[in-house]
Amino acid sequence: GTLIRRSDDQEEIVRQRFESFERETRPVVEFFRREFASCTFEHSAVLPQEQLADQVWHDLAAAVPGVARQPEGRPAQRLP
Repeated sequence: GTLIRRSDDQEEIVRQRFESFERETRPVVEFFRREFASCTFEHSAVLPQEQLADQVWHDLAAAVPGVARQPEGRPAQRLP
C-alpha cells in the first residue's frame, strides 16, 4: 500500500511525543500498576463489545471499592 504521512510526522515531533508520554503518561501507568497490582482482568475479545464492557466494569467495581458505572454508561466515578 501507499504510505501516507501526516504533516507532523517528523523526527523531532515524534521525539516530543515520546518525551511527553514518558513525562505525563508513564507516571500514571506506574501508579495504577503499583496501587492495583493485584487487580488483573482477562476477558475474551470475542464477546460483543457492550457485553465485554459490562463484564470489565463489573470486575472493576468488585476490585476497587467506591467505583461505580453511571446508569447512562458514562465513565466510572469514585463514590463518597
